[in-house]
Amino acid sequence: MARVLAHGAVNKQSKLLSKSAKNPYAAYASACATCKTRTDQGRKLCQACAYKANACAMCGKSQAGAKAAALGVLVQGQKFSAK
Repeated sequence: MARVLAHGAVNKQSKLLSKSAKNPYAAYASACATCKTRTDQGRKLCQACAYKANACAMCGKSQAGAKAAALGVLVQGQKFSAK
């Protein structure tokens, strides 16, 4: 839609298409730090990249130490046998 200005010139630029227009939802959009695909709000990595890197998808921290610590935990106590 063209607007007619006061002196007869036609303004063909739309405010929605101008470079100065801002996306109100851009603050909620995020992209994967590794592959740049779109992710859910607040995520640092997509699920595929987080799995490959063995990292948390939300914060991006490596889970290498947590996995080793979980496997090394031993529960001591009496063993019960099923009858």
